[in-house]
Amino acid sequence: MIIDIVLCYAQGIGGLEVVLTNVSNELVKRGYKVRIFLAYKPKYTKWLETLPEVYFYSLKEDIDDSDINDLVLGYKNMLLEMEKPDIIIATHAPTLSYVCKESVKFLGEARPVIVSWLHSVPEYFGGEEYLNYSDSYLAISHYIGKQIKKYIDKGKEVYYVGNPVDTTSFNTVKQSKEKFKILFVGRLSNHEKRLDVLFKALSLLDKDWELNIFGRGQDEGELRNLAMKLNIYGNINWLGWVENPWESIDSATVLVLTSDFEGFAMVLIEALGRGIPVISSDCSGSTDIIESNKNGWMFKKGDYEQLYIILKNIQSKMNALPNSDDCVKSVEMFSVNNVVDKIESALLESYKNFKNKIKTTNLIENIKILIENGDFHSASKMIDMYIDLYGYDLDLYCMKGIVSLQQNNLNDAYNNFKLALDIENNNVDVLYNMAYTCLLKENNEESKYYYKECLNNSIEDDLNTEIENLLQDLYNNNYYEESNDKTFITINMDKDNFIFRKLLEDKKNIINIIYNDSIKCERFYLENGISTYETDSERYKNLIEYLARKNKSAIFISSDYNQLVEFRYLREYIKLAYYCNKNLYTKESDYLNQSSYMDIEMKACNLVDLIITDDIEVYILKKIVEYRKNVYFFINTNIESMRKIDLTYLIEDNSCFYIVNVLENYFSISDEELNDNFMMLSDSIYDEYKKAFYLIALNQKDIHKISEISSYIYNKYNSEVIYIIYLYLLTQINETDVLKNTIINSKYCEEIYGYELLYVDFMNDVDTMNFIVNLSIKNYTYIYNNLNKYDFYKRANYKFALNLFNESYNEYIKLFEEDTPLKNSPMVSRNIAYIKYMNGEKYNYFYEKYKSLVK
Repeated sequence: MIIDIVLCYAQGIGGLEVVLTNVSNELVKRGYKVRIFLAYKPKYTKWLETLPEVYFYSLKEDIDDSDINDLVLGYKNMLLEMEKPDIIIATHAPTLSYVCKESVKFLGEARPVIVSWLHSVPEYFGGEEYLNYSDSYLAISHYIGKQIKKYIDKGKEVYYVGNPVDTTSFNTVKQSKEKFKILFVGRLSNHEKRLDVLFKALSLLDKDWELNIFGRGQDEGELRNLAMKLNIYGNINWLGWVENPWESIDSATVLVLTSDFEGFAMVLIEALGRGIPVISSDCSGSTDIIESNKNGWMFKKGDYEQLYIILKNIQSKMNALPNSDDCVKSVEMFSVNNVVDKIESALLESYKNFKNKIKTTNLIENIKILIENGDFHSASKMIDMYIDLYGYDLDLYCMKGIVSLQQNNLNDAYNNFKLALDIENNNVDVLYNMAYTCLLKENNEESKYYYKECLNNSIEDDLNTEIENLLQDLYNNNYYEESNDKTFITINMDKDNFIFRKLLEDKKNIINIIYNDSIKCERFYLENGISTYETDSERYKNLIEYLARKNKSAIFISSDYNQLVEFRYLREYIKLAYYCNKNLYTKESDYLNQSSYMDIEMKACNLVDLIITDDIEVYILKKIVEYRKNVYFFINTNIESMRKIDLTYLIEDNSCFYIVNVLENYFSISDEELNDNFMMLSDSIYDEYKKAFYLIALNQKDIHKISEISSYIYNKYNSEVIYIIYLYLLTQINETDVLKNTIINSKYCEEIYGYELLYVDFMNDVDTMNFIVNLSIKNYTYIYNNLNKYDFYKRANYKFALNLFNESYNEYIKLFEEDTPLKNSPMVSRNIAYIKYMNGEKYNYFYEKYKSLVK
């Protein structure tokens, strides 16, 4: 079997070249004839000696003088004079799929199968539309495979194969555990490799570290300047490009990769295969390689603070280094033999499928002709022949469905089209036939759903116009009937969830949507009275919109605030309920991004109709601190602390703490009923700390009383959530002296807020003090609600807290135009220094000013 590997240009050094050498030589060992076709000669020609056969096919020598048609004609002319390949691998970029397909067009049905083999995401190269010229695809990472699927026809196979590395040639490098020695190996191209992220992270470390950089590139000068600005230049060894850097490395602690994108991060394999743990950004090339804490760590792309924390924990020995043997074992799957096994299997399967497809084409065409001529008996016989030869596939189910439809056997037609959609859920012809079948079966709601799916997937204007008219007729003829019973729509809700079970006990209409990315077609089924839709994560938005329109006035319940913000446009059809089961004020693990999360959650709370919670702490924070009127507490009898309480009264139908009543009747709950329930709960709980929250809820309109309760509980138990509640209440009753002492002496307050309070205290500005306190406890709702009347100082610091640095900086500039001592405060000086540092600008003046003010 002859395999052509066709690419445009390779430099002659780098990961791609090593992969081509390893794969082509291993395939030759297995008995294949492998030919490498390059459009242009590489800059480093020594690489050519490592390849089995090499040919240059471009009509022109200079890449700048050529176009895609020159490549097509060049490869075609060579094939006219050579043996024809059985398989062509269109390598490196999407345009090569077009080049290869057009070059062999003259062979007709005898053409070889074309397999695309990208070495990065399609978007990196451009020309994504050319991918469909290939018959199947090799993906070197799962992420690349996912991106490829966005641009190709459904039904085409994508094979995950990984990237091969000759691990047998690796020598173990000693792990340096005493001296912190960091490696970077790669091109100094900051746009891709983002060494600025590494440099900024290192600048925050204690200086007892060493960075060895192997590589050259166009941004080396700029990176050297950045290292000088960050005062880390003396810790870096710039070692330039080395043909085999690993021969020069005697020991290392970790290798770091900070790229924004990588096709497959070969350097991670090379380090791990030598026993060196790795740290990488969560780019596509690392996610298939790194197992957190087993062979390394990952951080969010561009997040130098997160990288700094990982490095600091290694430097301080808080994070133990994975041992060398575990690192080596973690990359055995990428050995040349293992990867070429996958590539060989994918190529052979692609070849077989392609040849079978050619054979079946004529048979399918004959069956279609028989169906069009009304000869269903002969068509059925030929369909049976098709099954014997090729089994059950999409074409088979389509043909059987059409025959059944023509014979007015609607149930068989429905079942066959359903099976076809299980294979390819966005096939417009099948969707149209399914919609028509449902219409004949007088299942109008299902018919509308499939017609709408046709519209979502069709690009034919005439067909879309026809479907829109059909849909309009369906709606105009009053086929749509709105249910009087309240419907509850949930997403991925566990059936053991308390809310779910209570709704089910009350025999409510429940629609549960489940994500399942492994299915090819949306599924619908009834189970224990629950209407369940199973769909993939890319299509669930269309499904929810459809269900919202169908079930007007339904209540959509979600604990995911991102989801609620995403579906805000559905508010004209349905009510949105936020099940708030997480306290972001104190229980958020990702502190670096906590402000961003709370900002999104605030937006969700602002738009939903109802906020429900079974956590009394969350209730107090939402109801009193954020001062939200649409927050309701319900009793979850599954919670251990509630099982000891006599809940007979609370679960009566008229109780606002009964979850179904809260969801359905939240607009008619009285204050008296609310107080009665909180009083009963506070009387039933003997734990002083827990009891305090119910007393605060009971007395929430008496701010002085709940301030006294909070003061007592905070001074006795010193918990963070009571600290937040207590501070907010102090701002409301203007107890400035107590406020200052509490925040300055608290372990829960960042030092900067204490310094700022002391500075502002000289001005006797209570309003600004209250702002600082609310900012320190991240009460962004309070700040947001007063934003319009705030001055530049408050707007600037608020936006800085939300990581909106550019917007914040613009407000600081306006602040400096005002005659106010606030422009010289510690927080303003520190924040401006930070923004300038982030932007690579001179920041020393403001940073020194901040340190002086603090002193």
